[in-house]
Amino acid sequence: MGLSRAERRALHSKQQRNNPKKGIPTANELQEGVTVLRDTPNGLFEYVKHNGIVYKKSLDREINPRGAGNPAQYDVSGTSAPTGSGFGPVPNPPQLGVPPKDTDPVTTSAPGDGDIPLYNGKNWVSRNLSELRAGSGSVPVANGGTGLAATELATDADGTSKPGPTFTLKNTVDNAYGPIIELQNTRAGEAGSDADEYDNDSSGSIKFTGTKQAGTTVQTSSIEGGFVNSETSETQGKISLFTTTNNTANTQTKEGLIVKGVTGTSARVDVDIANHYDSLTTVAGTLTLGNNQLTMGRQTSAKIKMIAQSGSNTPGEDLSIDAGQGTGSGAGGDIQFKTAKPNSGGATDVNPLTNQLIIDANGDLSMNSARKFYFDGAGGGGDTYISEISANSLALTAGGSEFLVGTATEMRNKIPLRILEQAGELGTDVAGYGQLWVKNTTPNNLWFTDDTGQNCQITDGTSLAVKPKWNFSIAGYAKNINDTKWRWFNSHYAGSITKVTTPGALAFAASWSDMDSAFIPSTSGTLTDISILCRQIGAQDDIRVEVYKMTQATNWSSIGSPIASTAMAYKTVTTTTSNLHAHDGFTSTPSTSFAAHQPLLITIKYPSTSGNSSPYLNITLEGTYDN
Repeated sequence: MGLSRAERRALHSKQQRNNPKKGIPTANELQEGVTVLRDTPNGLFEYVKHNGIVYKKSLDREINPRGAGNPAQYDVSGTSAPTGSGFGPVPNPPQLGVPPKDTDPVTTSAPGDGDIPLYNGKNWVSRNLSELRAGSGSVPVANGGTGLAATELATDADGTSKPGPTFTLKNTVDNAYGPIIELQNTRAGEAGSDADEYDNDSSGSIKFTGTKQAGTTVQTSSIEGGFVNSETSETQGKISLFTTTNNTANTQTKEGLIVKGVTGTSARVDVDIANHYDSLTTVAGTLTLGNNQLTMGRQTSAKIKMIAQSGSNTPGEDLSIDAGQGTGSGAGGDIQFKTAKPNSGGATDVNPLTNQLIIDANGDLSMNSARKFYFDGAGGGGDTYISEISANSLALTAGGSEFLVGTATEMRNKIPLRILEQAGELGTDVAGYGQLWVKNTTPNNLWFTDDTGQNCQITDGTSLAVKPKWNFSIAGYAKNINDTKWRWFNSHYAGSITKVTTPGALAFAASWSDMDSAFIPSTSGTLTDISILCRQIGAQDDIRVEVYKMTQATNWSSIGSPIASTAMAYKTVTTTTSNLHAHDGFTSTPSTSFAAHQPLLITIKYPSTSGNSSPYLNITLEGTYDN
């Protein structure tokens, strides 16, 4: 049977008389054998004087009081009783504020309106209440339905309306501790092989419900704490935040946030955010990773992207990837991109990651050898790329065709090269480097500029500006010349020679030796020089060496004789002694050009004669081909 009203009042009065005073008492303040409570700067103490000596005992705060005989704490269940127990009507219920006893009736079914189930250390019991009390305050409990109810919105001291009924636990003691709400599941797992059975037990939940438009009350979310591992030697707990997803049955709640301890790792706590692979987690500020690792799930390909802008002509935001910053002379960190290639291991072996692309602290970008840098095709597989085809050998490929290969010693171009025409060579000359460029003439022409700025034209329209050179030499002598006629010059003259008054009447003699004086060019060109080495025996008269070009016929097989020819140029050698003379150049150049395969003929003539002369001659013709 509970305490009477008079007994409770007496108990309350006694408790008031035992309220602690401030400060440490002196021996004179204490009565022999009478215990007093004192609130001191060091905490709450009991003081008693015995035989004139003062004794004291520190009173420690009990954070989570529990058990029969403690009227200050009760365990409150949810809407259903633990296994093996039940709730039901209580004919003679105990009262709040009095510890539950073994004589309290055990419940047999779910509690009724206003019932609060309590635990006395052995059994679950029920007490019918109309209010919850804490000190001198109270919170009404509606008898017409479960839970707390309020007829109007509560207000703060300043008159501001609160959003709804408010339940406040307040610590009015001047210390650093706040109020504590404890939810406890006393089911104890057995040690040994069956210990895992109790893993993931719930220690308690706080549930949030609401009423839908149709009037149905549903759970919207909850907070639940419990075990991950309940073993004595290694215990991990967790707390989960649940919310109802888009489910018509209104019973599907999913964990949106899980904070849990980790097996085998001291002081490590993992946090799982979101539930579905397509869930969206928004971080308004900065997300800091303690172990410098961000791992994404396996359900689908992952992305790091900026949210698209809205509105008209709104520019997108930048995405910055920043490596770690060093201090002083310490280098910054690299940005590394790794992928896993197929491996030769087992079918379920995880393939190792390999660095494929690195941006180092200096901003240098490096790739693995023999890799390709594609310019088309997402994920590779295109046909335009840069690649290292072998050690220290870089190739450019376009449209699947390799067109340029560069090594440390050479560059190989595999296709025609187009060079944009320009007015002149590039700016300042660089020592050790030349320039190859196209001048913007009509038609344009190829030029070269050396490292001293000297320009050299390479092409001239349809031919080379720097034309290939040719030369033709013949050596021989003529004996006892004493007239002014033209003669073939050949290397075998030892007596009479074919001679004419005019060069156009020259004809080849029956002797093959006359052919020595003819030079047949492979292509068109120009005669640029006549060089002569001469020594005369006998009369010392001037000698004229003259070159003619044979007039071309439509059919070279019917040239005929005498040979039609046109004077090209001549050189007069002036001799006054029998010494050796060297001469070059032209005395006259009527026409120095010739056609392809047009024979050039060498003749000699004395402009005047003072007697017999026998000249020894070495004659060289020089010129250029057009291409």
